[in-house]
Parts: sequence; structure tokens; C-alpha cells
Amino acid sequence: MMRRLSHQLLLWFIMIALVPFAIVAYLAYAGSERALRAEVTNGLFAIARRQVDAIGAVVRAHERNVTALSRLPAAADAVRSLERALREAGPESAAYADVDRRFRPFLTSYVEAFNYVDLALIASSGDVVFSIRRGDEFGTNLKTGSYRATGLGQAFERANTLLVTEFSDYAVYPDTGEIAAFAAAPVLQENRQVGVVAIHLNNDELLRVIHDYTGLGETGETVLTRSVSEDVMFITPLRHDPDAAFRLKLPVGGSQAAPSQRSARGYRGEGLAVDYRGEPVLAVWRYVPTVGAGLVVKIDTREAFRPIARLKMLTFGLAGATLLVVVLAALSVARAIAGPVVKLTAATARIADGDLSRRVDVEGSNE
Repeated sequence: MMRRLSHQLLLWFIMIALVPFAIVAYLAYAGSERALRAEVTNGLFAIARRQVDAIGAVVRAHERNVTALSRLPAAADAVRSLERALREAGPESAAYADVDRRFRPFLTSYVEAFNYVDLALIASSGDVVFSIRRGDEFGTNLKTGSYRATGLGQAFERANTLLVTEFSDYAVYPDTGEIAAFAAAPVLQENRQVGVVAIHLNNDELLRVIHDYTGLGETGETVLTRSVSEDVMFITPLRHDPDAAFRLKLPVGGSQAAPSQRSARGYRGEGLAVDYRGEPVLAVWRYVPTVGAGLVVKIDTREAFRPIARLKMLTFGLAGATLLVVVLAALSVARAIAGPVVKLTAATARIADGDLSRRVDVEGSNE
């Protein structure tokens, strides 16, 4: 009788105490988890907006610089004089060298002032008539030559055709073997186009933006990608793979780097995914038209949800402590109730057997 009654009392105490606690704890944990996840996601959205705005500011600054240069009378004079000298005497002639010496200090000072890699002047015909570095593109034709498909050729073609300032996509430039982008603007003289001025950008500003890990902890990073045929290609060095630019490619439709695939195709969103390393991440993504690439801001879930893991441990700890207290209290109360009943049952059994001298010593004033 004692074992059965005490067990029943213990079971009821646990149900009455722990079931409501479990419901309240679950609701509190679920609400806190949603709030923490929303907070982390909103933080990633804020970082993505910051990165997009910073990239846009870099692009606009370069566009303003090349536009201002293209509108200087000296730029038009340089294009016409250098084109004439190159066509009539050749790049190694004394006549071309004289014209080069006349304009080179002015153009070099512009490159040095804004820390550009190079500056090129291109005739409307597509001939590269001047280059600060005088690389392999010098003297070639951007309409028919081997540099037609490069970022320089792309920027020239748009500026020359549309007569507006243009910014090329980031791509590997054959002359340097590194990623590069170009800004180009048409050069006009007396409302007639005479050529195009193009600047070869320094990558430091873009990489400074991409490698700004403020708010991204130990594992977070910003990724820029572009769709290339049936693959998505990473176009900047990665935090966990510094050599990934234009080397690391993943197939479209694969299980890895789904946010990069979606952003490169013009979509935006947020959610859980698996990144290029095979690590579970929380990511937000969007397309950045100024550089023609998809942008992903992500962080490993083990780091992003670390507060949630701590909350889960705290919840389980409280549940365990509560269970222990309830069990001890239930055992004590069950014994206090069941003990006198057991004594009374034993005494009545002896009285039923004829032992009328048996007394029942039960303390307490309740039933």
C-alpha cells in the first residue's frame, strides 16, 4: 500500500509541477530563439546594406574622377596629339616621344593623386594611343585586338558607343594577371567625340570594403560572386580562402553556396545554407548592379547561434534543477501522507485478526 500510494502521489506532484513548467519553458525558449535569430539576421542585413553602400560609393567616386578628367581641355588635346603622332610616326618615334613628354607629367600626376594603377587614352577608332605603364595593351586596338574582351575593352566600348561614363566588371586582366576593373568616359572637343579616357582601378578600396569584418565575428565574411556559364565564380579573395578569386567555382544548382548562386542571378533573401566550405551558415544576399556581382554576407551558425545554445543549456539546467526539487518535495510529502495510512492499515488488520489491544499511534491533526 505504501509503495503504491507514494508512487501515485509522486507521479501527480511531478505532473502538476513540471507540465506547466515545461510548457512555459518551451514557450519562453522558442520566443527567445526566434528573437535572437531575428536579431542576428537583422545584423547581417545591416552589414549587407553597409557593404553595398560602400561599394557604390567607391564606384561613384571613380566615375566622378574619370568624368572630371575627360572634360578637361588638356585631355582632348592629348588624345588628338598622341593619336596623330602614333599614326604618322609610330610608338618608338621621336615625334611620338615629344608628344608623350608633353602630356605624361599631367596624366601621371592624376594617377598618383588618386592611387590608380594606370591611365589609358584611346582614340575613337579603338587604338590605345597612350598608357602610363605602357603595358601590352598599348598600341593595340580595343575593337579588334586581343584586349577587346577585357575590362578595359568593355569599358571603352560602352563609353565610346553610349557617350556616358562606364564602369567595367571585375575580371582578371591579362596584362597583370590580377583582378581589375576600369572606369571610362568619353572625351569631347567642341561637342565632337575624339576618344575615351580609361583608368585602371586599384583593388585596395574594394578589398578594404569586402574584408571589413566588423560585426561578423570570427567566421563571418562578405562574398562577391558572378554567374559564369553553368558555374558561380568567386571574384574576390575569401576570408577562409585568400586565393579563391577567379579560381574557385561551384556548379549552379549544387548544394553548396546556394546564397551565392541566387545573388549572382539577381535574387535577394536570407536563410540557413551551406557555404563553399561545407559549413552551415546563416546568410543574407542581394545583387549589386554597380559591379555586376552577387553579394553574400554570412556567418557560421555555430557562432551566430551561440547565444541560443547557451539559452538551451540554461533552460535544460533550470528544468533539471526544478525536477530534482519537485521529486524531493514530492517524496517528502508522499511519505508524510502515506505513512500514517500504512500504520492505520496494519493496525486494522491486526484488530481484524482479534488483537483488540493494538493501538494506532498516529500524530497529526488532519484527516
